[in-house]
Amino acid sequence: MRILQIIPSLGTGGAEHFVFELSNELCRLGHSVELLTLFETAEDNPLRQRLDKSIKVTSLKKKKGLEPRTFYSVWQFIHRRKFDVVHGHVGAIKYMLFASLFCRKVKFVATIHSEARREAGKSIDKWARKLMFGQKRCVPVTISEESEKSFEEFYGRKGVMIRNGVGPYTQEKVILLRDNENQFVFLHPASCQLVKNQELLLKGFNRLLDEGVDAKLVWVGSNETFIDLFRSLEPLMKRNVSYLGVVDNVRDYMVAADAMCLSSKMEGMPMTIIEAFSVGCVPICTPVGGCVNMIQSGENGLLSKDLSEEAYFEVLLTYAKASEEKKQALKAAALESFKDYSIERCAASYLRLFKGN
Repeated sequence: MRILQIIPSLGTGGAEHFVFELSNELCRLGHSVELLTLFETAEDNPLRQRLDKSIKVTSLKKKKGLEPRTFYSVWQFIHRRKFDVVHGHVGAIKYMLFASLFCRKVKFVATIHSEARREAGKSIDKWARKLMFGQKRCVPVTISEESEKSFEEFYGRKGVMIRNGVGPYTQEKVILLRDNENQFVFLHPASCQLVKNQELLLKGFNRLLDEGVDAKLVWVGSNETFIDLFRSLEPLMKRNVSYLGVVDNVRDYMVAADAMCLSSKMEGMPMTIIEAFSVGCVPICTPVGGCVNMIQSGENGLLSKDLSEEAYFEVLLTYAKASEEKKQALKAAALESFKDYSIERCAASYLRLFKGN
């Protein structure tokens, strides 16, 4: 089967990592896979470097903003290359519109990676998606029960739910994060942006330090897009907070940490939770999006009661004060949860959809 994945870029977000994982697994299963990025992708891009060498990556070298000619470029690329399946993601979905209407022998699929209304955006983005889904020229895929619920509410129809997945963990390097052997290390793997709500996490963490807990917060992820937001948070990062920027293999850092923290206002199905499960790193999250479907609080992770500073502080404190026996039980349950999110299971579900089964 000839499969094309379309995505804006090979950046550091969850959607990009999912495309990387799924593409490699489909390739391993013997399918021909290509990637089309809207924006230019450097040869030394970390995800590109880790893609299977048989996967061809093509870039349209698009500029920022809406470019009408991109609709034609995407149609032309698909028409010439004779793909069986075209699989779109996030901001690239709208550019499949013309191709989905005129390439009748191609199956078009779009994965909704976040809350449906938010991801659809406004104007042409929303209109293109509603037209493709409404005319049944593109099959929408949701990634969690909450994701499916938001899709039905916004579009008035059902999607096909397929949970995200990642491959088994292979250690690339040993990371040392603790300043001493008794210190708790919390890892926050997310780019700096309002929806990730880092202010809540930092305030909750500082209150934990005020309680006398010997803890360290390690933040990995990009700060370039919202640098002003990052700078506004720096006063909250003066005690035991280490910002490391973008890292190549976040799971190397999860192995070295005690827990993984997300304080988001909104989520789809966070790849970082799946990655944490894969190495037995306990997720501590706000009760949003797919987090509530993935985490059974107190069993395989912890969820705050709500999005307040008090609630997130309390859940951090709960973990810090838990017995060693309870911590080990949480880690073991997190690792056991990974079986539901393997890339093998995920890819098998997508292949059934691609084949029409």
